[in-house]
Amino acid sequence: MYETVREWQFDSRLGKQYRAVFVGYATRKASFARQDWECALIYKSFRWNSDEYETLRQAITSVGDSQMIVTSIQSEPLHRWSCLVSTDRESYLKMLRDPHFDFLPAVNSAMFSPSGKWGILVNEGNSNSTGLGYAVVSGEPEFMTPLVAARGGWVKMKDDFTRLLSDPFFNATAEDKRSLLADANWK
Repeated sequence: MYETVREWQFDSRLGKQYRAVFVGYATRKASFARQDWECALIYKSFRWNSDEYETLRQAITSVGDSQMIVTSIQSEPLHRWSCLVSTDRESYLKMLRDPHFDFLPAVNSAMFSPSGKWGILVNEGNSNSTGLGYAVVSGEPEFMTPLVAARGGWVKMKDDFTRLLSDPFFNATAEDKRSLLADANWK
C-alpha cells in the first residue's frame, strides 16, 4: 500500500521527517542532518533486484519501520512526486508503476524513515550527473549494521562501489570519484 502526498502537502505532512534526516538535496553525505552516521555508497540496483531490496527492507524493519517516505529531490517543484509506502517490495514496485510517479525513477530522489533513523539519496545518473546511478545510504547503527552485513561487509561494499566507479559509463571526474569515496571514508 502507498499514499500519494502532493507537493503542496509535503512540508506540512512530511517536512519535519525530511528535515530530521536531511539538510540538503545533493546526493552526497553532506546532505544528511546527522554527520555522525556511517555512510555507504551502493549501486541503485536495489530498485530491480529482489534480493538487494530484501536486504534493504530487513534493515528498515530492524529499526521498527514498516513504511518509508519516497520523494523527488531534483525536479521543480521539489517533492513534486512523494508518497508514504509500505516497505514490502510489491507496494514499492506498484508505487513506481503508478502513472502519478512515472518520472520518479528518472530524477534524483530521497527515501527515508518516518522515524528519522535512516535515509537514502538516490542519484539516477541522468545527463547532469554521473551516467550510472548510485545511492548514498546512512542511518543509525541498528539500520546500518544489518544492511552492511547483508551486503557482505564494508570491504565488499567498497570493492563493489569502486568497480562501479571504474565503469566507463560512470561519467565523473577523478576528483568527483575521490570525493564520493571520501563520503563513505573510503580512500
